[in-house]
Amino acid sequence: MQNTFQLLKNNPVVRIIAPGAGSPYPGDSATKSWDDLQKCCDLLTRWGLTPIYSPNIFGEASNMYNFANSDQRRYEDFVDAFQSDAAIIWSYRGGYGSDRIIQSVINNYFTPALPKLFIGFSDVTIIHSFIQARWQWRSLHALSLRQLGLNLVDAADVMITREIIFGDRQQMELALVPLNSAARKHHEIQGQITGGNLTVLQASFGTPWQAPIADKIVLLEDVGEAPYRIARIFHQILASDHLKGAKAFILGDFIPDASMDTVIEEFASRCPVPVLRCEGIGHGKDNHPVPFGTESRLVLGDGCKLVSELM
Repeated sequence: MQNTFQLLKNNPVVRIIAPGAGSPYPGDSATKSWDDLQKCCDLLTRWGLTPIYSPNIFGEASNMYNFANSDQRRYEDFVDAFQSDAAIIWSYRGGYGSDRIIQSVINNYFTPALPKLFIGFSDVTIIHSFIQARWQWRSLHALSLRQLGLNLVDAADVMITREIIFGDRQQMELALVPLNSAARKHHEIQGQITGGNLTVLQASFGTPWQAPIADKIVLLEDVGEAPYRIARIFHQILASDHLKGAKAFILGDFIPDASMDTVIEEFASRCPVPVLRCEGIGHGKDNHPVPFGTESRLVLGDGCKLVSELM
């Protein structure tokens, strides 16, 4: 397994990919998408990094799915990026459609020679799951590059993300709120973190890219789903074997948040393992970075927190 996040000290190359949706946003022109991408590159350059992207990152977009390019083009860009000498692969957007790319990766038995740090969130949960399950790599659940370049995320989260990827932070700590009796008992849980977007994880159940859940601390977040849909997925989790063996659940943002309180409380009360809350992980203005695949310690009882070792 990749054993460090300090990749950029000796290698400044960041490869940008759009494995799913990417260009353009509804109502945007294709020109605006390229302009937005340039803003992202300008910011990385100011950080002293070398951003690289394929000239085909945007192209044959599907009117139905709003993909950044055709499935074949996006697959070729994915393989080229992970074969390159870049230290980091950063997803431009959330990545709806990433499952199509990962299916091609599996069908073609593609495995990179050297580990890289993959960064992104939302629909690229599929990529996080795949590289944990198949390649045993660490990855970083954090803001998309578009969010970074267009200043769409709180500056504190940007700073922490930068410190992590440059190796200037040895430990990541998040304050948590216990939601059930199991989380209020004084003890500690050791394990690695996995998870991501709840709806995408549900769509991964039973697929070759589903990350192993047993003995893991599972992060969940979502956006734009009706409360009854989230309740239905939580019920599936509790009633099935798909997430059996998880050591604990950490719930990030479920936007719109207020309407989810009852759903979240019910899930926590029925769940036999600790369930905790950490606002500011997900699709809001705050998007705290969370390292996946690292050795982490979950402190329960008073002063609940998640401590992840990065070095």
